[in-house]
Amino acid sequence: MRRCLILGMLALILGCSAFATPQAETVKVYAFTAPWCSACQQAKPIITEMRAKGVSVISINTDDQPELAKEHRIKYLPTFIVFKDGVSVKRTTSVRTAQKFVYKLLGIK
Repeated sequence: MRRCLILGMLALILGCSAFATPQAETVKVYAFTAPWCSACQQAKPIITEMRAKGVSVISINTDDQPELAKEHRIKYLPTFIVFKDGVSVKRTTSVRTAQKFVYKLLGIK
C-alpha cells in the first residue's frame, strides 16, 4: 500500500509519461481492391511479399465494403493508403510505390 502511494506521488511529480512503456510506431497499409480488377490481381504477389516481411497489409474488397471505399474516397483500383500511427501518410495507386515507401519507412531492405 505504501509503495503504491509512493509510486503514485512519483508519477505526479515526474509526470505519468515517465512510467509509460514505449510503443513502437505502427504502420499499416490498406489495399483497396476488387476481384474483377486485373491490376489488383497483379499486385497480389507484392502484397504477399510485404506481409512476409512483417508489414501489416489489410486487403479491402470494394465490392463487399463500398461504404469504406467511399469513406476513403477511393476512385481508382487498386489504391493503397499507408497509415503511420493511425494517420494517412501516403496514398498511391501503385503497389510498387507503396512497397518502396513502406520499406523505407520501416527500414526494410
